[in-house]
This record gives sequence, C-alpha cells and structure tokens, in this order.
Amino acid sequence: MAVVHVIFQKEDVIPERLAGKDVVVFDVLLATTTITRLIEAGSLNIYPAQSFQAAEQCFEQLNSSSAILAGEWEGEAVQGYQLPLPTQLAPLSTGKEVVLVTTNGTVALHKAAKAHRTVAGCLLNGQALADSFVNSDRDLVLICAGSSEAPALEDTFGAGRLLALLSQAGDKRSWTDAAVMAFSVYKQHDPKRCLASSMVGQMFQKAGLAEETSAAALYDTTQVIPELQTDGQYLKIGGCV
Repeated sequence: MAVVHVIFQKEDVIPERLAGKDVVVFDVLLATTTITRLIEAGSLNIYPAQSFQAAEQCFEQLNSSSAILAGEWEGEAVQGYQLPLPTQLAPLSTGKEVVLVTTNGTVALHKAAKAHRTVAGCLLNGQALADSFVNSDRDLVLICAGSSEAPALEDTFGAGRLLALLSQAGDKRSWTDAAVMAFSVYKQHDPKRCLASSMVGQMFQKAGLAEETSAAALYDTTQVIPELQTDGQYLKIGGCV
C-alpha cells in the first residue's frame, strides 16, 4: 500500500530513494512561496539553481534583457542578485525568466529531481496540491527544506497542513510516523503565529519584512502548482493549474 512520508530537512534526502515517487518540496519562508507567486504573476520559467556558480552560468545563457537573477545566502542579500522576496519580485517577473538560488529551497528541489513528479508547495497552494495528489497509487514524500541543516517550523507546518487536506479529501494512503509528527505540528499552530514565531520569521521581522511572513501565511490564494522539469543541463519550473 502506498504511503505518505515527511522528510524534515534537505540534508536527510537520499535522491535515489525518490525514484517512482511523487514529491512536494516546502520552503515556506521563502523559496517555494516565491516560486508560486512568480508563476502566478506570469513569469515564463523559473530556473532553480543549487549554487551561485550554476545560477550565473544559467543566467548567461538566457537573454539578459528578459531574465532576472535572484538569490540570497543565509537570508542575506548577495551583490548582483535581486532579493527573492515574493511581494517585491513577483511584480517584476511578468513575462520574464527568473534564475533563483537560495540557501535551502532550491537545493531541496535539486535533491528531489529524481522523483516521478516534483512540485513546489506552500500555504498559498495547499488545496490545489491536495486536489492534485489525493488518492494517487504512488508514495508521496513531503520534503521540508529546513533551515541550514535543521528542521524549520514553517516547513513542517506546511507539510502538516497538506496532510490534513489530503485526509479531509479521503486519501487512503497510510502515514509514516514522520507524517504523524508533521500533522501534530500543524494541529498545534495558527498559520500567521507559526510563521511569525519561527526562526526565519523572526529574522524577517527584525529586518522590517514582517509583511513577507504575513503574505506567506495565507491559505489557498492560488491554484498554481509549480512543477519541476528538465531543460537540457538545467532544471526549470513551469506552472500547471
């Protein structure tokens, strides 16, 4: 019987074990939320990179007049890169391609590339994800990107909410103990308080960016499901509705 499993940080992902499985990657603050908002805003494609070198190589091969280079490292701005804040980047991305590199989220997406299907999940598209994956006969793995070699509260919460939505929709797959743990985290928290109280959320508040955590805490504002694809030597993300 198929199962639903949760991995709490990207460092625990063994890519070869994802073959034949469906995967949802959560980096709620902020990479997967940013990716979802960019696709919703009309970005043509998003190229997630796992290093700055790879990001710059990809960017050089695109038409720079219609492409954006965005990224951060440990939450800090990087010279030559747009900060990947969804409320700021989304309005700039319409009709453009975006090369994106982040500390955790884009690395997690690369580690999930061997799966049968890999998508970006957040709170904004939770219901759409549940509708897309309910009652599949494949194992479903929810990967929390985490925060620099540690679990992240907001990612675990996002995975737990998707579990709740799948359960409400009548999904028949069994849950691993890790899935039960993620669901328990979800049941104990309110979304806005959860994101604001998380380590990354507190960092945003100290930086005067509390609006980013509030915007990322909204439920089901879009039907967009950003899906990972292979484009030659690069991975890219397009949206499906």
